[in-house]
Amino acid sequence: MVLYMKKRFIILFLILFIFNINNCFTYDDKYNVSYQTHVQDIGWQNYKSNGEISGTTGKSKRIEAINIKLYGFEGSILYKSFIEGIGWEDDYRRDGEISGTTGKSKRIEAIKIKL
Repeated sequence: MVLYMKKRFIILFLILFIFNINNCFTYDDKYNVSYQTHVQDIGWQNYKSNGEISGTTGKSKRIEAINIKLYGFEGSILYKSFIEGIGWEDDYRRDGEISGTTGKSKRIEAIKIKL
C-alpha cells in the first residue's frame, strides 16, 4: 500500500511538471522530484522541483536535454526522450542521467517516464 501511494505521489509530481501547474496543493518536503533542463542558447539551468517550471516560456527556446532525480523514494525513475531527427533513445536513463542531446541543436519532442 505504501509503495502504491508513493508511486501515485511521484506520478502526480510528474503531471505537475509536464503541465506546469504549481502550488495547487501542499506536499511533504521529504519527497521530491527534481529536474534540470538544457535549453537552447542558455545551457543547463538550475534544478527545479515539484512542479516548478524548467525551461523558458515566451522565448521560443527548445529544451534539448533533461535529467530527473527522486528524493525520499525507494527505487528509480526511468526516462527516455524522442529527439528531433533521431527518434527514441535506445535505452532508458535513470536517476539524474542525461536524456537528450547537448551541443547538437536538437529538441526533445517527447519523453517517456517509468517508475
